[in-house]
Amino acid sequence: MGFYKVNFLPMWLAALGLALIQPLSAVQILQASELPPNPQVSHVIHVSIDGLTASMLQDQLANDTTGRYAAFQRLVDEGASTFNARTDYDTTVTLPNHIGMLTARPLWQAEGVSDKHHHGFPHNALPEGDRMTLHNSGNEAAGYIYSVFDVVHDNGMSTALYASKDRFDIFDISYNETFGRGDSTGEDNGRDKIDYYANTNASLSAQPLHTIVMAELPQYHPNYTFIHYADPDYVGHVHAFGSDEYFDAVADVNGYLADLMRLIETDPVFRNNTVLIVASDHGGTDFKGHGDQTMPINYTVPLFVWGKDVAVNADLYDLNPTNRQDPGAERPPFDIDVVQPLRNGETGTLALDLLGLPSIPWSFMTNAMNVADFGYEGSTLKELFLPLVLLGR
Repeated sequence: MGFYKVNFLPMWLAALGLALIQPLSAVQILQASELPPNPQVSHVIHVSIDGLTASMLQDQLANDTTGRYAAFQRLVDEGASTFNARTDYDTTVTLPNHIGMLTARPLWQAEGVSDKHHHGFPHNALPEGDRMTLHNSGNEAAGYIYSVFDVVHDNGMSTALYASKDRFDIFDISYNETFGRGDSTGEDNGRDKIDYYANTNASLSAQPLHTIVMAELPQYHPNYTFIHYADPDYVGHVHAFGSDEYFDAVADVNGYLADLMRLIETDPVFRNNTVLIVASDHGGTDFKGHGDQTMPINYTVPLFVWGKDVAVNADLYDLNPTNRQDPGAERPPFDIDVVQPLRNGETGTLALDLLGLPSIPWSFMTNAMNVADFGYEGSTLKELFLPLVLLGR
């Protein structure tokens, strides 16, 4: 359990109920009754919205009387979510956080683990030619940096990556027929781990990319699809995060999400067999930046999970009481002795778990968050255990 390797001590249910009434601390790690298994699906669509600031989106939803952000509201009402997830501890810039999402590794070495479990790629620029990869320009001790694409592809499933910044070419290069590692899992599916790739490097709007996405997903039906929409980040850097133009860009992304949700609900292949994961790589400030990783507005990000058998109108921290802790406004480090918050970097591990696949080799965030309902409609976990506490008294 935990992000890497944490041993939990069993406790009696009464003690568990008592502890759940209070905030968890590093010395109150609990072994709850078994969490429900996550749903198993054949398709996961994993979306990153670049620069989507949690507090700004939350404020907009609270005052949305016209349905401008209706798709985001559906993610909250019909799925499991939080507005208090975390970025990587050491960085709030785009590329390192996306590498985290796709490799389940932090940027730098976590406290208490070896030097083989981080990606070590701090760069946030276009790859320098077609020879620069995550493997030769990241963590030297790790050697090959495995990804979600490796696990899905090597297990005989199809993959896709759609990006709206040219720096995402680093993934296409790192996992192509030259630099991708050979497949030693069952049938040899080759070294090229990304079956379908498009990168529009759009200026201000990812609409050209979204057009490609909506044309290709119904045609190819990849088992795992990663989509990067950069609109809020592009506009935030020009007009400031939180500006009118910024919220126009968020509304545009709302439209993209509405299209994806409609596709999932109507396409005969995706329908009743798909989960949508939506995350952000970082927030942003009203002075057009997000580089300071110590600022809460930068490191606090939203996280949504929606689709087949995902808990409805649920808080992700309520669904993960034993191995994740709501950090409040704090910024917990990567440390095996610290109960971790939910992070954008663990969304790749969740995608694999939903597809019934193992975690990424040599990754750090290996324990998939729970997104399934406990089966007690209308009750929080705290309320469920309250009677046990009273009986114990």
